Amino acid sequence: MGDGADLGVRWHEVGGRPVRVLVRGGARAGLLPAVLVPGLGSVGSMAHAAELVGRQTAVSLLDLPGFGHRRGRACAATVPAVAAATAGWLRAHARGPVVLAGHSTGAQAVLHAALAVPEAVAAVVLAGPTFAPAVRRIRPLVRAWAGSTGREPPSGLVAAGPDYWRAGPVTLARFVRSGLRDRPEDVIGALRCPVLLATGAQDRFAPPDWIGRLAAAAPAARTTTVAASHAVPYSRPGQFAELVLTMATVGG
Repeated sequence: MGDGADLGVRWHEVGGRPVRVLVRGGARAGLLPAVLVPGLGSVGSMAHAAELVGRQTAVSLLDLPGFGHRRGRACAATVPAVAAATAGWLRAHARGPVVLAGHSTGAQAVLHAALAVPEAVAAVVLAGPTFAPAVRRIRPLVRAWAGSTGREPPSGLVAAGPDYWRAGPVTLARFVRSGLRDRPEDVIGALRCPVLLATGAQDRFAPPDWIGRLAAAAPAARTTTVAASHAVPYSRPGQFAELVLTMATVGG
């Protein structure tokens, strides 16, 4: 499993704060550049998938809210703040329309960012968009956590661990609570660009029936299910990259 060693690092400013961006690749004819937002701030879990996307087109993996380094945070660790920072980055640094992809809470943020700056986004990928209504309370959430994480590769802890250590439990809990308050089903109908919704067959946070409901509410959506649990970009990086690249073509 890749560790992001082939990704370059750039620092951009958004709203007066530093945003670390992991980059690879260049513009390719017929393919949109890709912008990725990780789930629960774990850039380590999405780094290898970003490398694979970067073999085909320009990719920018946004380290939001900034758990991947020890400098000041790019934004607060909440879904609305990550969405606003993503939209701000797109306004300031995107060179033309992009395919915007996010995982988990990153998918929630991506949805709101795409609605905030529609002129910058040609297509969207929402992988495991959290949280299905049935798991928005503590007991069901804990059961979903047990059902999903038990099916993830143990190496995922190594990939995400440093990010979560820097974040700390209080910040992570605040991040999760913000995701539980979000209602993607209330806003996805306003999305006018093509959207691909993906989930793992064993994902308990964003199960296939939830993905189907979101797709039914969107004007131009399709769905796919991957043989995985929740952490699709980490456990199935090649498949996640293919989803992004497919929409990079469709969106263009």
